[in-house]
Amino acid sequence: MWILLAILGFLLVILLWPVCLNVTYQGELKVRARVLGIPFTVFSEKKAAKKPAPAKTAGPVAGPKRKLLNLSRRLKEDGLWETVSFLKELAAIILKGAQKLFRAAWVRSLKLDIQIGGEDAAKTAMNYGKVSASVYPALEIIGGFIRIGKKKILLTPDFVTGTSGVQFAVKIWVCPVRALWAGLWFLVRFSRQTSPPPANGVYKSKKV
Repeated sequence: MWILLAILGFLLVILLWPVCLNVTYQGELKVRARVLGIPFTVFSEKKAAKKPAPAKTAGPVAGPKRKLLNLSRRLKEDGLWETVSFLKELAAIILKGAQKLFRAAWVRSLKLDIQIGGEDAAKTAMNYGKVSASVYPALEIIGGFIRIGKKKILLTPDFVTGTSGVQFAVKIWVCPVRALWAGLWFLVRFSRQTSPPPANGVYKSKKV
């Protein structure tokens, strides 16, 4: 009994304890996580490049896969309007699921360093204007979906060598229990929306 309670308590701590993700790019992409104070590497572009590709082995030919959305059948049986309504409801599910997932995360810090170059000084200045006009509005849009704490954006025109480069570091905190709930909500709604038709073969629209 006490062992079961201890296991449940440990799982509860894991679900409530925020997970820290560090995503960096300095010539190579690296993703590190910290769970309960224990750091580990989730992905490293350098390590992934070293892994040999698995050898292809001859096997049985796979049969045709069932299409998840099967839009051709929906168009044929339900008509254009019902299919469009289905796609609208599916898009609403995806958008709401993404919003729930974004609410489970918080960007604690964001550092972006872009070096902008060009063929000559005029081209460098033009590229600098284009990048500036794209980066800041994009960050404003992203900030509308997910909370962003400290931001440090550095855009540097390189009039000397004319080289371009990007480096960034993002620290993200995720609440596991909220992320798990968002994932379960999305899977249930998505599976209901894309489930096969009933015995009569007619698709029925499902409300979000």
